[in-house]
Amino acid sequence: MSSHLARATVVTLCLATLLAGCSGGDRGTSAATSSARERRDPSTPAEPLQLSGTSWRLISMDDGRDEEDTSGAEVPAVVTFDGERVDVYDGVNDASGSYRVERGRLAIELRSRSDVAPVGELPQYELIDLLPSATSVHVDGEVLTIELEDGGRLRFQLAVGVAPD
Repeated sequence: MSSHLARATVVTLCLATLLAGCSGGDRGTSAATSSARERRDPSTPAEPLQLSGTSWRLISMDDGRDEEDTSGAEVPAVVTFDGERVDVYDGVNDASGSYRVERGRLAIELRSRSDVAPVGELPQYELIDLLPSATSVHVDGEVLTIELEDGGRLRFQLAVGVAPD
């Protein structure tokens, strides 16, 4: 009987030790969280991107062949996100509508637009026409990048607000 008792005590202690190591504590939890973070698909943000309350100044437009620097424009092109509303100013015309960000995907629908003929020709004057073809968005520090259906890319510098994480 004492050998059965000794064996039962050893098994109980082993199970208790095993369960204590798996049940939490800072060390076990960190390891579990860390490995879950490593397994997460890096193309899918952990939390939804919050753009509301920010304004972004267009700094470059890339059509897939050439990147046009627009950061030195005398009148900057700006995109502002507020709630579900988006307002766009290309330096001459403005437009407004709605936007949605879901798992890094961006959808922009512009409903109203001014139509003033610009004097001269600058790449930024295409901004209002390009934004509805947005497919994805990501933020790196204070730079927002919008990918377009045709493979083009719009880059913006934070102008107002706090850059989302």
